[in-house]
Amino acid sequence: MKTSRPLVTLYMVVAGPIYERYSRVLLDDARERFLPGRCELVVLPGLRRPAGRESPPLWSHISATRYQMAVEHQEILRGEYVFQIDADMRIVADVGEEILCDGITTSIHPGVATDLDPARWPYERNPLSAACVPYGEEGPQYHPGCFIGGKRDVFFDLAAEISTRVSRDLAAGIFPAWYEESHLNRLFVDQPATLVLPREYCWWAHWTPMPGVTDTYEQARLWAAAGAKLVHLDKTGEEFEARG
Repeated sequence: MKTSRPLVTLYMVVAGPIYERYSRVLLDDARERFLPGRCELVVLPGLRRPAGRESPPLWSHISATRYQMAVEHQEILRGEYVFQIDADMRIVADVGEEILCDGITTSIHPGVATDLDPARWPYERNPLSAACVPYGEEGPQYHPGCFIGGKRDVFFDLAAEISTRVSRDLAAGIFPAWYEESHLNRLFVDQPATLVLPREYCWWAHWTPMPGVTDTYEQARLWAAAGAKLVHLDKTGEEFEARG
C-alpha cells in the first residue's frame, strides 16, 4: 500500500528590501529543488528592534530573534519536518530526503576547519551570556546557523530554548558574537546534532569564482557543477549592514 510522504516546511525570516530581493530568488530555487511536491514554503516578517535602549544592528536582531518568530508562528509552520534557511542563500541542486532525520539536521561550518584548535572556534566566551562556552568545554564541531531543521517536535523544542536564551541576553543588553548561531552552538555542546551534512549544504559563494556572470540561472549551474547544493551569497558592505 502506498503511504503518503511527510510534509516539510522551509521558512525564512525576511525584513527590508535587500533581503526581500534575495528571498524572491531563493523561493524560486526552493520550489524547483527543495523536496519538490512535499515542501511548504513560508516567509515570516522580522521583529522590530526594541526602542529606547542599546540594540544590535538590524541584521543581527533579525538573526537573534528568528527562532522566536518560529515559536510564535507554529500554527503556520505545519510540516512534520521544519527547516529554517537564511534569505541570502541559493539552492542550486536538488535537496531531498537525505536531510531528514529523527532529530536535528545541521551542516559543517564552511569557515571553521574541523582540525582547528577548538579554543579558536568562534564560540561566545562572555560568561554573562547564555550562549557562553568556556574554554576547554567545546563541543565536537562548530556549526553554521544558516540552514537547520529537523523533526517538528525536536525542532520546536530547540527553537523555544534558543528563543528563551536570546531573550535573556537581549534583556541584559548582551549580544553574543554570532547571535542565534552562538546560542545554537552552546546547545550543540550538550546535545550534538543528529545529522551533520557536508559543506556542500553551506557553500560559500566565493569558493566558485564567476567573474562577470550575473544571470541567476547560470550562477546556479556553475555552483552546482562545483558540487554545491546550498550556497551562502557574498554581500557588499552596505548589504551586510542592512541585512535582515
